[in-house]
Amino acid sequence: MASFSVVEFLSENHGIEARAGKKGSCPFCGGPHFSITKDDALGKCFSPSCGRYINQANSCPTQKQSLFKIHESIQQDFHECLIKQEGKKNGTAWSYLVDKRKIHPSVIKASLLGAIPRNYNLDEKFDPVISEIESELNKITGTDKHSESKKKALSHQVELLKEAKEKFKRVLIGKRSLPRQGALTFAYCDELHRIVAIKFREPFTKDITLYKPTQVMGLFGHQLFEPYEDEKHKQLNEKLIVVEGEFNQLQLQSCLVRASDILGQRFTYAFIAAVGGVNSADIDTLKKICRTPYIVYDNDLNRAGEMLVEKAQEKMSLYAFTTPDPDSDLDSFIVKSGDDVATIEKIRSLIQKSVFCPRKIERVADEIFSSRQKQGQSDKRKDFEVNATAYNILIADLQDRGELLYDGQAAYFFSKTDKSLVKIDAESKEYQNLLSDYKINASEIIYKYIYSELETTAAKTARRVSVYPFAHYDHKTNRIYLSNFSNQVYRISQNQIELLENGVDGVLFLPNKKYDKFVFVEPSWQGSLWDEKVLCQIRFSNKGLHPSEAKALLLIWILTLFFPELFPTKVILAFIGVKGSGKTSAARRVLQIIQGLKNDVTMIPKEASDFDAIVTNNSLIVLDNADTKNPWLDDRLAITATGGTAKKRKLYTTNEYIEATIRCNLMITARDPHFRRDDVADRVLPLKVERQNKFKSENKIVREIEAARDQLMSELIIFAQEALGALNQAKDDDDIGSFRMADFSSFASKLGRYAGIENKVEEIFKKISAEQSQFALEDNPLFILLYKWVQKNPDHKVTNVRLCEELSDFAKAMGQRFEFSDRGAAFAQRMSHLRPNLKEFFDITESSGGKRIVYYHFKIKKEMSDI
Repeated sequence: MASFSVVEFLSENHGIEARAGKKGSCPFCGGPHFSITKDDALGKCFSPSCGRYINQANSCPTQKQSLFKIHESIQQDFHECLIKQEGKKNGTAWSYLVDKRKIHPSVIKASLLGAIPRNYNLDEKFDPVISEIESELNKITGTDKHSESKKKALSHQVELLKEAKEKFKRVLIGKRSLPRQGALTFAYCDELHRIVAIKFREPFTKDITLYKPTQVMGLFGHQLFEPYEDEKHKQLNEKLIVVEGEFNQLQLQSCLVRASDILGQRFTYAFIAAVGGVNSADIDTLKKICRTPYIVYDNDLNRAGEMLVEKAQEKMSLYAFTTPDPDSDLDSFIVKSGDDVATIEKIRSLIQKSVFCPRKIERVADEIFSSRQKQGQSDKRKDFEVNATAYNILIADLQDRGELLYDGQAAYFFSKTDKSLVKIDAESKEYQNLLSDYKINASEIIYKYIYSELETTAAKTARRVSVYPFAHYDHKTNRIYLSNFSNQVYRISQNQIELLENGVDGVLFLPNKKYDKFVFVEPSWQGSLWDEKVLCQIRFSNKGLHPSEAKALLLIWILTLFFPELFPTKVILAFIGVKGSGKTSAARRVLQIIQGLKNDVTMIPKEASDFDAIVTNNSLIVLDNADTKNPWLDDRLAITATGGTAKKRKLYTTNEYIEATIRCNLMITARDPHFRRDDVADRVLPLKVERQNKFKSENKIVREIEAARDQLMSELIIFAQEALGALNQAKDDDDIGSFRMADFSSFASKLGRYAGIENKVEEIFKKISAEQSQFALEDNPLFILLYKWVQKNPDHKVTNVRLCEELSDFAKAMGQRFEFSDRGAAFAQRMSHLRPNLKEFFDITESSGGKRIVYYHFKIKKEMSDI
């Protein structure tokens, strides 16, 4: 809000209660058409019989001797002269406006337009004010510091007024023997609606002169306002529309009035101002009124109109558009149209299609750098004050260029121009590059200050969003949003695949510079490229699962990447096979098709913190050769599969931690896997591969992927599109099965049902359940000991305690160590965890022995008797 308040002035001086941005009673004529600007700096009556206004210049006692007061008095005289010309003969300023330029009379009466009266005497306006100030100056007799300061200020004011009077006279008289009369006047105002300059134009000519007593030019016409309340035309006064010439401004307001007359509606003015030309444009005042205006530049053949946009970009961000016809401006575009109602719709459409033009970032960087330098010997600012000034410039520019966002854990900056999303992370290269554009280096102290302030600002005020790494599935609309890794999104529905900007429908993706862009292409190939280039290149084992079943499971698992919201718990895909089985090559092939050739398999890191960094910064990784025992791997795999969080110390703090949600999908390769803990094994999809008969060089595989990646990704998109059909068909089905990864089995069942092979899918999952159990129990000492014990004791019924004792003795007799000796409670808990897997190998029956005693009987299943 401005320091002067129209609302407070009306309340204190007239007893009228009003609100900024609203209409109320006029203190002058009593009518209901007195409007107040949103910034509370100007109030104006739009009744044709009144037209008076309130601003700082004519309402504050401290301004009564100001140059602005003189300007206002002169403008009132000029305006009255123009209004008196209505209905008179041709050749007047009024007839020029109405008849020649087609400006509506209502607009003329409401605007700061005028005409010079005959024999206008400027001395009557300036001299009394100058004499009053000189009289006050002569009364000051003291020689103290305060008196001398006051003398200096009053002397400067007298000098300013005398210079202004002489300038005005030169414009008004010029080389004439008598003062000019009848010339049309345009009053320009600053951001507080004080008249700072007046332009003169001889009617029916291009004879133009300018009175500008200070360096401030101001704008013409921005005091003409009234808020639109309907959504359809909100764009016409939500942001300031800026044009070059005054007649562009007057013609658009006239067009609105005429269109309202045609439609039988009460008209409302747009928020529009003229700068008066490229060379005289006062960008500083423009920025004070609106940080990001819409500039309508003239469509000049020599592209001179674009210079206004370029000049404004030195100091501000903006939206720009021009009229569609070559060598035209807004005035000629409206007049030529002849249909005001249609023209308003065309202009509204042009506003919607306007191009965002950010401020030249070099100028912002210069402004920030300048703000950080000492501003002379009197500059006593502390470091935090200097940093705060720089931050305010930075955050204002960021908000012009885009938007700060917050997802509950991290802050982001989303750019309007390239639709890129940058995570506000002090260690992020993208964030460091963002600040380097403003000439702020990560090694500087201010870097830490800005990082902290951006985080705080975002957490308090930014819009809450969800940010995705690769894909997002919206179950309400049954649509997939898929990042192409280049700030664009494929929106996939059952019937359509569209390439749109990042952020469409509020769906945002965080780019990863390691991932390569891909392009969807309509399929022109025969058969399945995935089958040819990927699935058939893997030699799946025929033990347990048939190779065709393993291929189907692999493809289904890949499709789950497109539907992350359906999988709060993720399946870990494991390629298990001997050396030379191509397990690493298979996993690498899938990874590089999806993310691009810059990506490769990852060796198991030594530290858990390194693993956390990997899974929190990627959407898909391959852990290669997980063959050695690792004390933290089982825990981390379980957390990753369940979508847990990873903690890390926040930069610039000693004991503050942040939690990053893990949304990474895992593939893992091993010959002798050591991630068989029951809670992990239940989430592993083990696909066994055999040694290859023929070997293809990795270089050739890479070339094949590079040549066909777009087609392979396109085929996946089409598969995912078909999956949408399956989900839509089965949207009311609740698939409950015995498979431990219920989300995965439910998804696969729906795909099978849609394809007419539901029974086949069920058979596959029965087999994979056995494979999972075998994977979990293979090389498990307890399982091996129990199996051998049951072979020798097929009829025994035992309690957990007794079984623990029996197995302990059995192991001792075989010369083996039994880890649960004399630990019956731990043994019972372990058996409880293993029981789902044990049931794949044993028929387990329970019977009561009374007093909460339970007996167990184990019988080896017939199909497992030769294990």
